Amino acid sequence: MATGDPNDYSLIVTILASHTALCMRCLVKMTALSPDDVERLLRKIGEMFRIESATAICDGCLTERTAYRLV
Repeated sequence: MATGDPNDYSLIVTILASHTALCMRCLVKMTALSPDDVERLLRKIGEMFRIESATAICDGCLTERTAYRLV
């Protein structure tokens, strides 16, 4: 999928809307996008929704890292 594709936005919003906290590595794995693409999409989505990023246990890999979630 190309960056900016509406499906990319909806995929990340859907993943984060499940109230999970996920690290960049898990978001990349779940979306098959590059880390740069995921980062750009998170910034764009953050213009419409509140995204929290904090050091937390990632619900995907159970590792303590910076995790992202919709609040």
